[in-house]
Amino acid sequence: MNKIRLLATISACNALSPLALQIVVPALPVIRIFFDTSLSETQVLLSSYSVTLAFAILVYGPMADRFDPKKILVFGMLVFGVGSLIGMYSNSFEFLVLSRIMQAIGAAAGSTLSRVIAAEVYQGDNLNKAMSHMMIVVVVGPMIAPIIGGYLVDNSNWQHIFGILTGLGLLMALAVATSLESSPRGSAKNSAQRGVFQDFAVVISKKGFALNMGILVAVQIGVYAFISASPYLVIEILGFSAVQYGLVFIYLTAGYIVGNVISGQVVAKIGAEKLVMIAAGNYCIGVIIFGGFHVLGVVNLYSIVGPAFLWTLTNGITQPNCGAGALASAKELKGSAASLSGFGQIMAGALGFQLIGMFKDVSTSYLVWILGICGILSWLVAYVLSQNARKAINSGATS
Repeated sequence: MNKIRLLATISACNALSPLALQIVVPALPVIRIFFDTSLSETQVLLSSYSVTLAFAILVYGPMADRFDPKKILVFGMLVFGVGSLIGMYSNSFEFLVLSRIMQAIGAAAGSTLSRVIAAEVYQGDNLNKAMSHMMIVVVVGPMIAPIIGGYLVDNSNWQHIFGILTGLGLLMALAVATSLESSPRGSAKNSAQRGVFQDFAVVISKKGFALNMGILVAVQIGVYAFISASPYLVIEILGFSAVQYGLVFIYLTAGYIVGNVISGQVVAKIGAEKLVMIAAGNYCIGVIIFGGFHVLGVVNLYSIVGPAFLWTLTNGITQPNCGAGALASAKELKGSAASLSGFGQIMAGALGFQLIGMFKDVSTSYLVWILGICGILSWLVAYVLSQNARKAINSGATS
């Protein structure tokens, strides 16, 4: 098996989900006009995708323990391609929502099975390196997706976005079929002896899992609420084009990349728990700056987008560290922990998206409250996590 080709394939499958989510964002104002829908209805294109993705991930995790991951992944990519094709030719908003649901069902296979396959092929430090490479690809997808989507909106039409996604889904299905080896599972009898929901309950009961997930969820609700509001603020209120918004999104994604780099360089020196607490404090600083601009009545590209770098930077630090912490807390049930972790993060994103849709219009005042609550909660939970880690170290030293 060519491991480089395999890693490239599963990385692309893993990146398909965030790419499909973000490439539609610049088109939301145009789609709202095209179908004559309300702001809340248009946001369903994001929230329905995220909610479906979250629940599908819960299904794919246990399936991977029972059946050949390659066959499941090929199936998922084909479902994604068919769903995208429906979106391309949708003549009603309901069909477009159906398209997004099918895309999410298919993309969830890539998000879940890419990690399962990587864990089977790589071990130890090699697995950590492989996961790092996969995360880089995942970051690049959302970075370029709004630019592509914005270009198509400004120079063609929004339907071509779904045409590109159709091609990607079919291409990924072909790549998986030709690049990966089958890994048949044994009888499902042993897996069935302990129910899926029993495994989930055991994982959730782990204190380390709950605390790490609490931080991830709080950070991501705020980040995704801002991402959801940003095209309306930048395009409709400030008057920038969809392509220019895509360039702004690169700046936001850069914060996530910087967070990943900082994490890799610093975590071994100061510890994951302390680093996460500092990152949560950084998140709160961004909210204070953002709120200050709002109180002063300063509304421009810098006042709206500038502080967001600190939030995405925090997200770049907390995702790998809290994700690893959540998995480490349930060593004997990593598959279930991975499914629950992915589910929790995606549901947090869906909630962040839909929070904006609850309001009649988009303004910075709503974002100040949402981000402020998320920042305070993330720091408080991070503080508890840090204290627990310190107690564990001290008890280990005394014993």
